[in-house]
Amino acid sequence: MRKILSLGLCFVLLLSLSVNISAKENSSKKHKEIENQITFSTTNNEKVQKYEGIDKEGNEFTVTLEEVSKEVKNESPLGVLSVMSASSTRTWKVKYTGIIVNMSFYMDVSNNAVVNVYDERVLCFGSSSSGTELKKTSTYGRLSTTVTSWYDVISAFVWIKGTVTGLDNKITLTFS
Repeated sequence: MRKILSLGLCFVLLLSLSVNISAKENSSKKHKEIENQITFSTTNNEKVQKYEGIDKEGNEFTVTLEEVSKEVKNESPLGVLSVMSASSTRTWKVKYTGIIVNMSFYMDVSNNAVVNVYDERVLCFGSSSSGTELKKTSTYGRLSTTVTSWYDVISAFVWIKGTVTGLDNKITLTFS
């Protein structure tokens, strides 16, 4: 009887030690967006305008609005070189640089309207991105993606948007 009881206890102990338990945050389809907003004037002669800050987790970030010279040659993804036009259209590089993700895209603005957005780039450190989307309306360009850490422990929806604010020659960068 003692032998059967010992075998039973060993079996229960073996089962209790072999059960693997893992935890994962439940990622819902709706993302809570916390917006940060910086407005830059486009009438000054500065080609590069930056704002450096610290997010709610204490990580440093930089938001950059850079005017791209009209004489610069742009290489498209197809490998075709084209010279940017010297019309009234101004090209701006909108960029967010953070600890985990760097994002950028180009935005063409003419007569206080967004006429084109292109060449989106997303670089993740210690994570991956999915569902990257570059969207354009007449008033803004927006680059968004979902960043997921390795082993799917943490997932976050991040984005940066450049908005033309109207007749005052300003571009507002909003990001999350």
